[in-house]
Amino acid sequence: MWWNIPSNIKSEFAGLQYDMDTKASEQVNIKIDGNLYKNHVFKGKIVIENIEYTKYYDLIPITFDLNVMNGMGTLAYTTVDDDGQPILKMIGTIKSNDDFSKVYITTNKHETKKDYIIAAPANNLDELNRIKEEMEK
Repeated sequence: MWWNIPSNIKSEFAGLQYDMDTKASEQVNIKIDGNLYKNHVFKGKIVIENIEYTKYYDLIPITFDLNVMNGMGTLAYTTVDDDGQPILKMIGTIKSNDDFSKVYITTNKHETKKDYIIAAPANNLDELNRIKEEMEK
């Protein structure tokens, strides 16, 4: 029964990060390595180059809820500090197409100190906006 076998996702993108407050944009690399299961759960790593803890903390498995914007999930990371206390960092939300060849991330201002939109692959604002519109359907 093939439906029990997860889809392996391994991608690296050049994306664009857009600051909603200052309207500035900058290039950002995103690396995705993990498995997407039939129940719309991704387990693995998503590293966003300029968010340092995404390199070292554990990604909490992402459940893409088909009832929320047709498949949005929460992008959150966790670790334990030197005293054994848990640390939780919630970047925001993530949405992707079926094969993870496009991703769209919105950040939580409380965690990142700014409101960002990150889209990949994107090299300019037109490409970012096309992915944003596609993912917000």
